Amino acid sequence: MFGLFNPKPLLDPSSVDWILAIQDWIYDPDNGPGLKLSGRLVCPNNEDFPGRASSVEEKASLLLEQIQAHAGLAHWPCTAITQEDVQHLQDQQALADNQRYIVYPASAVGDTQALIATMVQQLAAHLVRQASTPPPADEEQWPLVVELLGIQLGFGVMFANSAFAFRGGCGGCRTPNRAVYLSQDEATFALALFCHTHSIDRSQVFKHLKKHLPPIYRRAAKNIHATLPSKTQLKRLEIS
Repeated sequence: MFGLFNPKPLLDPSSVDWILAIQDWIYDPDNGPGLKLSGRLVCPNNEDFPGRASSVEEKASLLLEQIQAHAGLAHWPCTAITQEDVQHLQDQQALADNQRYIVYPASAVGDTQALIATMVQQLAAHLVRQASTPPPADEEQWPLVVELLGIQLGFGVMFANSAFAFRGGCGGCRTPNRAVYLSQDEATFALALFCHTHSIDRSQVFKHLKKHLPPIYRRAAKNIHATLPSKTQLKRLEIS
């Protein structure tokens, strides 16, 4: 009684419905971004991101190459550059037409997970724009769609770990080293939904999440299990 045994769901029903609709679009082979998603969780560790770099530029290029490989986009001609580089190339009229420029802020270089999420955001934005049918969202919601797609590409741990987090006390909210659109709860819910869809055990996730996130993930998992049985099953591609 008094709601002690029925804790409030992590997300409200309308938010859950919207995220499920976007996931259905992502997995729709006819209307979505046209990817054959691997369903593999990419982790912020040396196994998924091996190697060392001797400079900021080398680190960014190496990470982008590895991200593209994990996302199935290794065939895309992409170049990692800073905003200052973009301005310089524009001034010199030296931007190549056949390149996708992945722009990263200098503030993210010291935060590898934020840098990875930033690069994934931009790759996902290209995928959303080239989809045969736009996502079921208003244009101002497209940055949210981009992050949800990035999580479905397997990079949800990095998105959840680099989302806004409340410190408590007078520290306020930590400003992350990337542009953030999904809240921490929404990003963690989307990560749990990805793992539910691909039968990934939470133990694989928890060892890479920041310490305050596993309880949020558990609430998200309960939210998902309470919701999905009454919903139309998610559309799925044949996972290769």
